[in-house]
Amino acid sequence: MYQRSSFLLICCMDITKPVSPNTVVSQLRNEIAKQEAACGCELGAVFALGALMLFIGHLAVNYTNWSATGAVGRGVLWVAGCSLFGKLLGLAWARWRLLQLRGELDRTLTSHWHVPNAEKE
Repeated sequence: MYQRSSFLLICCMDITKPVSPNTVVSQLRNEIAKQEAACGCELGAVFALGALMLFIGHLAVNYTNWSATGAVGRGVLWVAGCSLFGKLLGLAWARWRLLQLRGELDRTLTSHWHVPNAEKE
């Protein structure tokens, strides 16, 4: 199970204790595994809920001459489209974050375990 990083967790960390490179690498690898497993469903669900609320609000405020089938069909298409957009946005965010974390892991490994290049000898 992965632990979500939160603002309070980051702010309340004891920065007076030295952090071992192994701990940093382990945390980065856990975060990378979390981002690799991301499917975008969380943001898709938020977008779907928001779209459903907006559509219900639209029906409550505006008088429509739609049939019940037409209103339900439009609502389903609206909510499905918004949830798909949210899912794709969540996937894009996870991939971008994954690239950032891999670069950070590479920099961490390079700085802590620098091995001279054997090809130059």
